Amino acid sequence: MNLGEIIKRNASLFPDKIAYMSDTQRITFRSFNERVNRLYNALRSRGLGPGDRVAVLSFTRPEYMEVFGVAEKGGMITVPINWRLKGEELAYQFNDSGAKALIVQSPFLETINEIRNRIPVEHYFCIGDGCEDFEIYEEVLEGSSPDEPDVSIKPDDTVYIIYTSGTTGRPNGAMITHRGQWECSRSMAIEVPIRRVEKHLEGMMLFHIGPRSFLFPVFHRGCTNYLVEKFDARRFLEIIEKERITTTELVPTQIAMVLDLPDLQNFDTSSLHTIFYAAMPMPVALLKRGIERFGQVFVQGFGQTETGPLICAFCREYHNPYGNENEIKRLASCGQPAIDVDVKVVDEQDNELGPNKVGEIAARHAWLMKGYWNKPERTKETIKDGWVYTGDMGYVDNDGFLYIVDRKRDMIVSGGENIYPREIEEVLYCHPSVREAAVIGVPSPKWGEDVKAIIALKEGEKADEEEIIEFCKDKLASFKKPKSVEFLKELPKTGSGKIYKKVLRDQYWKGLGRKVVAD
Repeated sequence: MNLGEIIKRNASLFPDKIAYMSDTQRITFRSFNERVNRLYNALRSRGLGPGDRVAVLSFTRPEYMEVFGVAEKGGMITVPINWRLKGEELAYQFNDSGAKALIVQSPFLETINEIRNRIPVEHYFCIGDGCEDFEIYEEVLEGSSPDEPDVSIKPDDTVYIIYTSGTTGRPNGAMITHRGQWECSRSMAIEVPIRRVEKHLEGMMLFHIGPRSFLFPVFHRGCTNYLVEKFDARRFLEIIEKERITTTELVPTQIAMVLDLPDLQNFDTSSLHTIFYAAMPMPVALLKRGIERFGQVFVQGFGQTETGPLICAFCREYHNPYGNENEIKRLASCGQPAIDVDVKVVDEQDNELGPNKVGEIAARHAWLMKGYWNKPERTKETIKDGWVYTGDMGYVDNDGFLYIVDRKRDMIVSGGENIYPREIEEVLYCHPSVREAAVIGVPSPKWGEDVKAIIALKEGEKADEEEIIEFCKDKLASFKKPKSVEFLKELPKTGSGKIYKKVLRDQYWKGLGRKVVAD
């Protein structure tokens, strides 16, 4: 059982059907298989083999899928890199993973050149124009053999290392296996469901595990995936209308952008069967607008990188904002455990709690990560007796619906991006006027949560909001820097002297029930 068998099988069953397409490319299943073989053989001739890491830094496009494919067929390990990172944030993922090769799209060449002498990459391949000092991706494929890889891949071999945030503020590389993604693909195909006739339009960024976990079951079923480099609401609707798209995957923020278009009614979206949303909850008011425009086509998925990702699914039949009190309450849930998934809620002593009792959410199934790359102790803290402890606090109601009420690790989710406060706080503490700093997520109707910094200045020092945000600008990715800053004389403390973030958060979340936007 390895993912490469599916690529080879589809090339045989659907040779002339389009596997991946974009505004400028159409790649059949047969061609995709051949291109993956050529990339594998090119890397092999340069000394890479099974277990070696191959990084990819690119917008969402068909070549990205070929880099995934070289791990799926050739036993290498693909490392998707977040293109929103910069400087040391970026270099860390290359150094931690030990990537020996990088496939990079031309818009990111300057970013890579800035850190090139600080990362272990030996071979660089460039997609696009202006690729000086880099091998040109298409020329490399043209000059390489299309022969099938001759490798032995075991089901529990690592196929991807996908980085996620860690409690120290440094990202952790989650090791995702062949068996895990095969099983997750089957579960997704059942839960969504994914039919043989789908034509999928992907709106999310491929360095997250979420879109990979949707694209693969569509591919697994022998269907077509349409990839867009960057999300644009109007262009998205044009593609849906022209290509008769049947499924799409978006975060609620993107759905809001689509619904806010003034001429939305002019687009024919009648082909849409499923709008799958994930990464953040759907505000109930937004859900009502979506159902009024698109019908009852919404399906929610809940999970995290460590869980491979799917934990729960909230099916379209339960998306009823006009039902009885219990049905409306469920809209704030993550749904019920997906097929073959076990979920439990535990207290601090690891005792399983009954219905409606808040504790930490843990999940168990066949597609959990194998562990964190090079972090055995962190792995032991997260995986216990076959259960991944998610760090999310929540409860299960009497009908088995899961509700998230807070984040044990203080993680902020803004526009589907995971942001860890400590990393931002470390930057804030470098400002010469800052004495104390705390970063929290506050409600945002557009992004779900916004990053807010709360600061106490050193005695006699001065600083304003604009200065603090500008200070962070060159030290953090744009989506991580604070959107607002509040100044206090003293930050609240717990009995042990730690900054009491709950007090800071509660003033913004009071009356919302859960620590994410629910209505």
